[in-house]
Amino acid sequence: MIRRSVVICFFLWLNGGHYSIQASTSRRSLNTIDNLLQSLDAVKSEIDSNLFLYQTPDFQWIPSTVYHFDDFRESLNIMSTEGVAGKTFYIGEDVQNGHVYGLVNIAAFLAQSMKETIQYDACDENSWDLVNGKYPLSNACGQLGQSYQDYHCSEEEKHMECPVDPNMSITAVTHAKWYGAPGPLFCGPKTEEQPFSGYWDYTYECNKAWANPPETCDVYEDQKAGRYDQSVAVANTAGRTDVEGCCWWGRGVIQTSGVCNFGKLNYFLGAGAAKDGRTSRYPNIDFARTPNPEYKELKWIAGMFYWIESVQSYNNEGWDYLTELRAFVEGGMSDTSFIDGVSGIVNRGCHNPPCGTGALDGGLERKAFFDGSTPEISSPVTTPSDSAVIDGSTDGVSQSFSDTPKPTRQPVSPSSDVGIIVSSSPYIDLERALEASKDAIDNDLFLYQTPDFQWIPSTVYRYADFFESLYIMSTEGVAGKTFYIGEDVQNGHVYGLVNIAAFLAQSMKETIQYDACDENSWDLVNGKYPLSNACGQLGQSYQDYHCSEEEKHMECPVDPNMSITAVTHAKWYGAPGPLFCGPKTEEQPFSGYWDYTYECNKAWANPPETCDVYEDQKAGRYDQSVAVANTAGRTDVEGCCWWGRGVIQTSGVCNFGKLNYFLGAGAAKDGRTSRYPNIDFCKDPEVICNSPEYKELKWIAGMFYWIESVQSYNNEGWDYLTELRAFVEGGMSDTSFIDGVSGIVNRGCHNPPCGTGALDGGLERSANFKKALEAFFDGSTPEISSPVTTPSDSAVIDGSTDGVSQSFSDTPKPTRQPVSPSSDVGIIVSSSPYIDLERALEASKDAIDNDLFLYQTPDFQWIPSTVYRYADFFESLYIMSTEGVAGKTFYIGEDVQNGHVYGLVNIAAFLAQSMKETIQYDACDENSWDLVNGKYPLSNACGQLGQSYQDYHCSEEEKHMECPVDPNMSITAVTHAKWYGAPGPLFCGPKTEEQPFSGYWDYTYECNKAWANPPETCDVYEDQKAGRYDQSVAVANTAGRTDVEGCCWWGRGVIQTSGVCNFGKLNYFLGAGAAKDGRTSRYPNIDFCKDPEVICNSPEYKELKWIAGMFYWIESVQSYNNEGWDYLTELRAFVEGGMSDTSFIDGVSGIVNRGCHNPPCGTGALDGGLERSTNFKKALEAFFGSSLPDLPMNESGTSVSTSSTTSFGSFASSETVSTIAYGGSSVDSGSGLSISESTPGLTDLGTSVGSSPSGSGVYYPDYNPIWSLGKCINDSPPPSGRPNYDSLIDCCEKAYGGQASGACLSAMSANTFSVEPSLDSPLTQASETPGDGGEQSSTLWYPDYNAIWALGKCISILPFPNGRPTYDTQLDCCQNAYRGQASGECLANISGNPMSVPNLPQTGNAESLPSDSWYADFNPQWALGKCINESPVPANRPWYTTQSECCEKAYGGQASGACLEGTRDIVSIQSDGSFANAFTSYLQSRKYGDFIVYTCNPLPEIPPNSGTLDISYDYEYSVPQTIRADLVLPDLKVRMMGHLAERFGCESTVQRNLRQANGDDVLLGFQSAEGSDEIDTKKAYCKLPDDEDAAAFACVPVKGHLVAFIQQDTPREVVELIKNKILESLADGQYTSEAIHKVVYIGEPHANLYASHADTTVESATHGAAWISVLASLLSIIAIVLIALFFVIRRKNAMQIREVYQDKENSIEEEAGNGHTSRTSIAGQSMVFAARKHAEYYEVEDNDDSLGEKSSSGSDALEKYDRGRHSIVLSNLDFKGDPDALDIANMPRPDRSSLDEEYENGGVNFVLSNSSPYSCVLPTVEHQSGVETESDNDSVEHCRYDDL
Repeated sequence: MIRRSVVICFFLWLNGGHYSIQASTSRRSLNTIDNLLQSLDAVKSEIDSNLFLYQTPDFQWIPSTVYHFDDFRESLNIMSTEGVAGKTFYIGEDVQNGHVYGLVNIAAFLAQSMKETIQYDACDENSWDLVNGKYPLSNACGQLGQSYQDYHCSEEEKHMECPVDPNMSITAVTHAKWYGAPGPLFCGPKTEEQPFSGYWDYTYECNKAWANPPETCDVYEDQKAGRYDQSVAVANTAGRTDVEGCCWWGRGVIQTSGVCNFGKLNYFLGAGAAKDGRTSRYPNIDFARTPNPEYKELKWIAGMFYWIESVQSYNNEGWDYLTELRAFVEGGMSDTSFIDGVSGIVNRGCHNPPCGTGALDGGLERKAFFDGSTPEISSPVTTPSDSAVIDGSTDGVSQSFSDTPKPTRQPVSPSSDVGIIVSSSPYIDLERALEASKDAIDNDLFLYQTPDFQWIPSTVYRYADFFESLYIMSTEGVAGKTFYIGEDVQNGHVYGLVNIAAFLAQSMKETIQYDACDENSWDLVNGKYPLSNACGQLGQSYQDYHCSEEEKHMECPVDPNMSITAVTHAKWYGAPGPLFCGPKTEEQPFSGYWDYTYECNKAWANPPETCDVYEDQKAGRYDQSVAVANTAGRTDVEGCCWWGRGVIQTSGVCNFGKLNYFLGAGAAKDGRTSRYPNIDFCKDPEVICNSPEYKELKWIAGMFYWIESVQSYNNEGWDYLTELRAFVEGGMSDTSFIDGVSGIVNRGCHNPPCGTGALDGGLERSANFKKALEAFFDGSTPEISSPVTTPSDSAVIDGSTDGVSQSFSDTPKPTRQPVSPSSDVGIIVSSSPYIDLERALEASKDAIDNDLFLYQTPDFQWIPSTVYRYADFFESLYIMSTEGVAGKTFYIGEDVQNGHVYGLVNIAAFLAQSMKETIQYDACDENSWDLVNGKYPLSNACGQLGQSYQDYHCSEEEKHMECPVDPNMSITAVTHAKWYGAPGPLFCGPKTEEQPFSGYWDYTYECNKAWANPPETCDVYEDQKAGRYDQSVAVANTAGRTDVEGCCWWGRGVIQTSGVCNFGKLNYFLGAGAAKDGRTSRYPNIDFCKDPEVICNSPEYKELKWIAGMFYWIESVQSYNNEGWDYLTELRAFVEGGMSDTSFIDGVSGIVNRGCHNPPCGTGALDGGLERSTNFKKALEAFFGSSLPDLPMNESGTSVSTSSTTSFGSFASSETVSTIAYGGSSVDSGSGLSISESTPGLTDLGTSVGSSPSGSGVYYPDYNPIWSLGKCINDSPPPSGRPNYDSLIDCCEKAYGGQASGACLSAMSANTFSVEPSLDSPLTQASETPGDGGEQSSTLWYPDYNAIWALGKCISILPFPNGRPTYDTQLDCCQNAYRGQASGECLANISGNPMSVPNLPQTGNAESLPSDSWYADFNPQWALGKCINESPVPANRPWYTTQSECCEKAYGGQASGACLEGTRDIVSIQSDGSFANAFTSYLQSRKYGDFIVYTCNPLPEIPPNSGTLDISYDYEYSVPQTIRADLVLPDLKVRMMGHLAERFGCESTVQRNLRQANGDDVLLGFQSAEGSDEIDTKKAYCKLPDDEDAAAFACVPVKGHLVAFIQQDTPREVVELIKNKILESLADGQYTSEAIHKVVYIGEPHANLYASHADTTVESATHGAAWISVLASLLSIIAIVLIALFFVIRRKNAMQIREVYQDKENSIEEEAGNGHTSRTSIAGQSMVFAARKHAEYYEVEDNDDSLGEKSSSGSDALEKYDRGRHSIVLSNLDFKGDPDALDIANMPRPDRSSLDEEYENGGVNFVLSNSSPYSCVLPTVEHQSGVETESDNDSVEHCRYDDL
């Protein structure tokens, strides 16, 4: 949907107003042409900058590069004077101002052109017809089933058309521009080699620098993805698979296409005319071949030629184009019927679509392009046929371009009821106020959101209709009740405006934002939208909404034969069509459903299909082939005509009946006064939405509901009008009033949840209310002379309700009791520090509320907090600075000149911590955030991260203060996190027998299930989107708690006061505890021990959330004095030192976050230090602006000198201070930077940083669909409804705060300031690698977060992106942010000799280098990177003295070995070296991650005396190149362990508890750690079979490990069986996901699968000791009888193999079938083998005399080479083929040498695997199960790697 409204009579009103058209006898003259061209010339720039716009792929509208005014004007001049075949482009009539008709013709032409091509910046037709997921290249022949070369002329014009030349070859010059968009269309002949044309693959990633050869996107400029794929024939919708002769696609501004149209152009204007001797405009251009780019006007000529031929001459079914155009002009240009008809002609070939080819496409856009104001016409011209001018309206809902003027009403008697009202002051003042605000109402309030998320003015709801209905309902009303417009006192209309604001707030939420009058079908039932939603949604039945008994006579009867179809509907892609009702029939007893997935544009179907249900439909259809029930069970729509209509969705037989009874035909029938006597709302309720005559009805219906249900609401002491008046008279200061109203409208009560669930959209309704108030009052409210009395003459009650009330504007400070000047409080408030501090804060309160007290919404917007506001903050500051706690007060400064500065800095430090801890989350209660094993335990209320709040006791001397723990206390928090699926509020309560545990929050649960039985909704908290409390299973928090009994002590308030001690102290000093002891108490009635939640939920004492934080501040921060660091001393030194660095705030942050001023200190490193420091800087800026007052006197009596401008960026002060951008604020020169004196000071920062010389002057987010790429821009004009900011920094911080990519901040100019490092600058002492391009640098380093992680590095360029971690050195940054980066890109960028790397010489100084200096070539394809020694060495490139050193440091970990190839000194970089170690240190650090433990026996825990079986295995997995493989590994391990648990029926356990086993199962359990599996950095390659798209994936070899727990003394054979079963289960798991492409199990790395060849043991204390003695004895026996029993032992081993595997169910079959590994040894001439169903195992005997003397010890040593890594396969175990040699071509040479050496030691182990890349085919042998056969010795030698 186009977001700009373009003006129809653009040319008229820009040229100065209204025209009077006088009749004339002549038809047309050159005067008409001159007037028209002059009018166009006068608005040339506006046409180019406002009409000829196209939409970029990131949804920005910018001037077209193809279409310009000059070319348009030239073509208009040609076509309006010369024309074609005697026909010219219509330019108007030869009467006074007759050119107006011509301008309207041009406007209609441009409206279609803007829709067809200009908005796409296209001259050639784009390829857009997607067929089965592909864009056929044969779309050039025609799209949507068309064939352009078959568009022939009629018989009489046949001679004009172009012949089809099969050898013609043309490529289009324009094309679509979105990501992966199809390349330009082309045509050309078929060939034997290429008989078909293929398709465009828009998913193909064409930028593949790593491919061989490398690939780039080279089809068109700025191509991002896609390619022509001509490897397969793909047909277009008409069945064409080639492009021979297909050169006739659409071109020009209205897409001229087909052999006939191009032939006519050639015949009349081109070479065809010249050839025949006729006049030709372009005699040298043969349109039958190709257009000539020399004539840019041709793209317009072609369109105007079409316009003359097909539009201006259109006359069908009584609709004549020129007649309709003149009627439109002379009728005041008042509706859309004319442009709708024109759009139909252009788009569908008729003026009243649908007409064969489908419904009108883009009608609303075409109207929008045509929109504007109306000129005056004094007298019309006659039509060509001299017939009367017909009215241009059509049936249906006619939309107005401009606001319809208010109707001329009949005069009323001043003494009548209506006359009295309209003459009253409230009405007159209200009307004036609304008229003054009508533009804001139309353009800022009445907006709807398009499917592409743009906010544009509604087409359904406009001010004129609204005011007309307001007039009716406020003067006439219904049954003596009127719409409330205020009170008859001075400015009493303000009450009425607030009533209207509340009404509009609900209307904007209910319907206006959807641009809907009729109810949309939105209730999705089992994936379908039932058509019976018309009967009611969410289980409702509208025809059963009856009136009460006393009003029963008013309701509408249900007519089963009534048939109605709605006129509005949802507009998203595939959105359900309009609701409808109608009777059942025998043929159709049910109504079906809307299939929103159906692709309805199928021109290739037989018959062809189009999307014709509604205009601009893109997908979906009514499917009435099956009965589908709505949530109430209805499957038909008989009698279901009572869905919601109008601005607040009036629905049900009662409501429509009342409308009819009071306002419609019902009243007239009874002889009562009726506003609409001819409208029967019972017979035609749709009249509310479809009446072109009474457009106000959609408002009337809503206001009728408002009068009936809202204005009259009085329940549980909450009276609407009383609350409204209290809200106005209380200063319109909070949201309690609008929250109550929203509850009434949405849920039927003022305090939901109340039966139907929690309030839906409360924040939106509240925001709408605020917008409406701002539109009416523009920031200030008129004074009301005196409050009015309520209807009952009772006192006006306060409008507050329970809960956390949110403030729109600052609540006035409370009127306090006067204090004695001599009292302690009086002395303080009369002191200079307090007075000056209060003044400073009052002057800064707007900045505090709007710049400091901000929170980040789930969609990453920063908006004012709803919980923390200035008024509450200041009230708490007053209390804590005057009364305090136990003689301690909040520090406000010193009693010296400007001593309040110290106090402001104390407040700034306090707010800096508060903004980090709670304000940014808009939370008073602690959020549940500790995720344990993928779940949020409800027992997080007891404590998070292993804490236990109820065990936070006071010291012994303060023990009497702490709160007792009451196990029966039940409390629920009032705030919580707000992201999608965020955990609900924390709560506490006692355990019960039925519920002994508390469960967890399931954040993945979809809670909106209207189709469930019973239906489910998200009702835990307001605006909940997903999640639920799941109390079906016990889930422990990190401390092991599984219940919430006594757990009511979570954090609350601005600095999260928690624990029984802290709440106890609050109670002891400030609450009921003090009152109980007879001590002074600020809150004697509040027991913080019995109700700690009062801090967050008290509507009376909102300051408590601040009080709690300030109490902590006084107790723990102001009094801090440790290791020589005293808070107040440091604060004073910071102020007197000119606020010059961050050491003070860093110390404060450490105290608050970690308990010490110099973390890490036990609890860890400082969290969020940079954010806290930035917050502190912001607070100082808010208080002091760009300068400090004269600083107070120091101890020596001298004043610390400061400059007139002070920067708080890095807190430096100098005589001349300038700022550079720093994380959204400023950074000064305190880090040793010499900065130009001309740089603006702090106050100029917002406009100086990142601003541009052009633009709108304000910045706004571009709302890029890819949030990480979003930026702030200042293009004109700013979009309607978009938030605006004064500076780029402010916009980035508010709109894209937390954006890790830094895309927004990167747009700031790098050269905004002139900065040079001074000699003593830390910049010159650290790295000599400044940012590229001379960017400003800092002493801190941070990761650049390159989208390609392998190319990421650490930089120090300013400004710092928000939320980015910082490090003191570049090495620290690389080792933390890019640890495990195999490419080494980050480490390779380190300069300054951090790891024995030489200094970085610059280009041009090569003569100072050694003659043989090596440096990395930094090949973009890292695996191919090398070290070279070409001169000169590039700037900032590390160099090394040897090639091997360069390879080790620059390409450490390079598996390909490309760098080392050809080196003169061989070194290994695969497994050692500091750089290589750095690559794998990240993986090593993961080794001791979270344990994963499962228990498999009947016991709930694994016994301590169980045996342990270590199992190692190799596997490989592949991930997309865009994903970091190491980060996926822990999750993969979790899934593997979960698969094992599922296979063996095991359950997860939190920890391994020590209990004796008494179960019978052998396998007791198993465990591993998320980080136990390691990427095998020693392997040079993976063995995964290559995919066809392997280049898109990276393969990773892994060494896996787990421990199995088994019963002690389990036999070895059983142990082996268990191990194999576990390995088999690992191998058959399905572990793929979005991040993991494939997982392949390889095998064990260092152990045989056979018990006879393995020394697998069960490790337990008793069994291990026994095994040692057995082993010693066994070795002795073997030494004695080795020779005698040699053959016996070998035979026994072979039998043992058979016995073990006979007991393994399916193990052998699975072993061979799933690519598992097996072993055998071939060292002799004869072999014994046993045949199995799917695999064969071989035991080798050494009968070769030549080998008899050789030792066989080498077989075990060889395992580390061939097991899983260099497998040798006996392919299919087929011994009946011809002998063949061992394939060793791909085996690495070092492994060949080792393998040969091991063979010479007496035996070679082979791995049997059906997935190995190697193969060995042994000689032909005959074999049967259990039969020994022999092979000749030479053949065995043939497989002995003799050729190695």
